Amino acid sequence: MEPSDWKVILSVLDAIVTHGFAVGKWALVSKGVGDLGYVSRIEPWGGVTLLLVPRLRPPPSTKRKRPCMPSIPDPALFQPGSIQKIYGITPSKQAHEMYCFNGFIFEHGLILKPFDLHSVSSAFVLMSPTLATLFAESGHPSIPPSSARNDVLPG
Repeated sequence: MEPSDWKVILSVLDAIVTHGFAVGKWALVSKGVGDLGYVSRIEPWGGVTLLLVPRLRPPPSTKRKRPCMPSIPDPALFQPGSIQKIYGITPSKQAHEMYCFNGFIFEHGLILKPFDLHSVSSAFVLMSPTLATLFAESGHPSIPPSSARNDVLPG
């Protein structure tokens, strides 16, 4: 490895550490709805991959005459059987509790999504009891069962 390669790698790692990201910590997605995710990986290109409770949009309805602004779907765990019924597409099973659907990977009902450091924040906001319950119900082996429950807003 060339010395210039090391300089790039160290600057990326420095940016990640400076922003406070670490595997096993929670992060806030600063674009879109502002979902909370669990840091699954630190990416070599300088971003992070988060485990999130997915917000899948239902297929478009053909009954509407006028288009309207789509509402933001509620978070819900990915369930292959439900996806098959709603979308008419069978998700591709990759491994135990791992599926591919619509170009995304789902593990234990959670979606894996990569983000650059400008799209996420390590400044933690307490999560809702609903979201904490969904993370706990996923049973994802990377997320300790008590982790989400310890960071819940009083409800």
